[in-house]
Amino acid sequence: MAFDIPTKQTLINRIVNDVISRRGVDAVLRRSDDAVYSRVNAGAFNSLYGLAQNISKEINVATAVYTLDDKAGFWLPADPRREATAATGPISVTGRIGDKLGAGTEFIGVTSSHVYAVVADVVFDKTDMTVTVEAIEAGAGGNLAAGEMLMIGTPVGTVGTTAVSGGILGGADRETDEHLRERILERMRNPPKGGDDNDYKRWAKEVPGVTRVWVYPNEMGPGAVTIRFMRDGDVDPVPGETEIEKVYDHLYAVCPVTVRENLYVVAPLRDNVELNIVLYPDTDAVRSAIVASVTDFFACESEPGGTLYWSRLDEAISSAKGEYTHKLLSPDDDITAAKGHISMLGDITWS
Repeated sequence: MAFDIPTKQTLINRIVNDVISRRGVDAVLRRSDDAVYSRVNAGAFNSLYGLAQNISKEINVATAVYTLDDKAGFWLPADPRREATAATGPISVTGRIGDKLGAGTEFIGVTSSHVYAVVADVVFDKTDMTVTVEAIEAGAGGNLAAGEMLMIGTPVGTVGTTAVSGGILGGADRETDEHLRERILERMRNPPKGGDDNDYKRWAKEVPGVTRVWVYPNEMGPGAVTIRFMRDGDVDPVPGETEIEKVYDHLYAVCPVTVRENLYVVAPLRDNVELNIVLYPDTDAVRSAIVASVTDFFACESEPGGTLYWSRLDEAISSAKGEYTHKLLSPDDDITAAKGHISMLGDITWS
């Protein structure tokens, strides 16, 4: 319930009316001492009301702003606000045998302009080497899909001036207030229970970049626990081997010891859903709005082995800004993913 406070003018009127009633006079003159004192006191009371209103917001996790980190420290002592992490991954570089690529040598993404530094010294023992680099600037913007080109910042001997990304991933932005608030509320609503579904979801989300988690008990046999998850902030939200290993290692460390040898962490298998839409008005702005709306729909409602309802998808298209009318030609029915598969947005054809 909101803590509403009276306006300063309302407080002035209250004090003036109180003076009038107590003194038995008809009115308070505008420039009299009583009128001045009424305004001064109203200002003081207005400040106190503001303080009380601010306290009422800060004591509640759902509305706190300035004390949110303090609440995270209490409710999530092992996993408070997550700071930005830098993307890391391999790149392929050519050179002559004996060439040396020193730690800190910079490569620049051709399309993204993000800068990456070589993690450790490398001496070429063959003409094509795989080198590990890390983004200079932490954050999701440093993620680079496999196959993307990079250019060396400063040429080094006969080392090639271009490189190919093998998938530079794992970068995550600093956690937002709303995401942190969501995690605190989830922890309050679902206290630890020694390894139930919600515990595994929370543990998996303690790994930076993990956004959605599904838990499947006994899928691989009695007593086994299977975890599937997504990383919606990455270039490819379906996790790769490195991301799966990070989640597995973390879960192995925190899950009940009786589960450790029966713990499975896997990525959902992608099923791309192609859309065919007749749109009016058919403009670039409306198309972009529909893509954003449908992308959000898949992120919110798609899950491994789950069903996406045609009517809900059609509604997501209708809710896009600027859309007046449309026909969703394909798919023409509900979409049900097979076990372990997850439906994801594929290409859109505008008819």
